[in-house]
Amino acid sequence: GLAQAEPAAVDGGVNLSIAVLIAHGWLYVLYLLADFRLWSLMRWPFTQFILIALGGVIPFLSMILERRVHRRVDEDLASHPEAAKRY
Repeated sequence: GLAQAEPAAVDGGVNLSIAVLIAHGWLYVLYLLADFRLWSLMRWPFTQFILIALGGVIPFLSMILERRVHRRVDEDLASHPEAAKRY
């Protein structure tokens, strides 16, 4: 694995690749929490939650989904002005 990729001659120091991997993993967890919050507030089908979650895994899909989801949220909120604030 990546933990054994460090040369044996290096003593001490910080393995930057491991730090980046850990930070990336926690950022994806935050992404999933934001995805869940949006999905639950908008009351969309579960497939929409999965699609947005895949946006964080498949390269460049997040750029496409960000525009579409933003547009859909704006449309849903504009079409129901009488709805109580859910956020």
